[in-house]
Amino acid sequence: MLGQLFSTQIWLTIVTLLSLTWFLWLITRSSDRLLDGIDNTLFGWAFVIFSIVYIGLRPLECYGDSWLYSKIFNLVQSGRWADFKNPPSEWLWTAVEWFFVKTADCQMWYLFISTCYAGLAALALRRWFPRHFNVSVMFMVTAMSFFPYATNGLRNGMATSVILLGLSLCLTGRWRTFAGLLIIFMAGYIHRTSVIIFAAAVVALFLHDYKYTTLLWLFCILLGLVFSEQFKALIPMLSSDMRSEYYTQMQVASSLFSRTGFRWDFVLYSSVPVALGWLVRVRTFDTDRTYTFLLNTYILLNAGWALINSVAFSNRFAYLSWFLYPVLVVYPFVRFRLIPRQGIMLGWILLVYTCFCIVMN
Repeated sequence: MLGQLFSTQIWLTIVTLLSLTWFLWLITRSSDRLLDGIDNTLFGWAFVIFSIVYIGLRPLECYGDSWLYSKIFNLVQSGRWADFKNPPSEWLWTAVEWFFVKTADCQMWYLFISTCYAGLAALALRRWFPRHFNVSVMFMVTAMSFFPYATNGLRNGMATSVILLGLSLCLTGRWRTFAGLLIIFMAGYIHRTSVIIFAAAVVALFLHDYKYTTLLWLFCILLGLVFSEQFKALIPMLSSDMRSEYYTQMQVASSLFSRTGFRWDFVLYSSVPVALGWLVRVRTFDTDRTYTFLLNTYILLNAGWALINSVAFSNRFAYLSWFLYPVLVVYPFVRFRLIPRQGIMLGWILLVYTCFCIVMN
């Protein structure tokens, strides 16, 4: 519907200009002013709504998986593919898709997906950062994976946004924690790999430190480096998804993500939340329970990816942990007193973060 007004370049231009604006704002913040935060969330919600509309009204037959999904949707709706079925384990995704097949068109289906993708993630950020919502939204939309998973990895992106909402309920009361875990579990019926996130979150609930999970993460990186071929061979046996076998057999590098071999660049990128966690540990003895829970969940998930990071398109596996990345970058700087003038540091991180997003997209 947006036609030529929609493109990756236009999106990156918009978020770059906003990122520069927020960089200039952040570098004027002292540590006290940054930690005190602001209550006006107008900008954050306005840009979330803009993102929902801009992404949801994109052209139907562009951008990787969007092209395939729209073709299948239209074939089913026109009656030319009556026997189309998704895997039974992903019945929730199938139910939503069939609802729109019967009652609306593909454009409205995309708009619903983008609403869940950006809207549910924003609700989670609002719960975690009630006084820093605007900044957290900026880190969400400038994440390397935000735009690709809004237009390409649709099911994975939608499922992880549902999971973010579930995680935001955990540790806020017994019944809310139960509801949060139930929401995370239900995300597995949108994309079955989300079951891995559910398992990591359950384990993380019982961990009160991230010292041992960090050691596990380092050990898994070593194992992934030494036994990369052996772990690649296990992927098709561990999953019935034929795409997993395709990733292990990919030989030709057609993009930054399709390269095979041990990805030190991805390891370095993944290490930032872990390094920030240890900065918090060194600089303050008062790490709150929610931060420890989220960081442990991230580390456990990223450790699993480290074992198979030599696979082509391993970013799709890494996204099972990377969806938490913006939260874990913002959290230490708005909740803990780490360094003098940490607003300047957060501003520079946002700028580097945006540059990385531009390069990888």
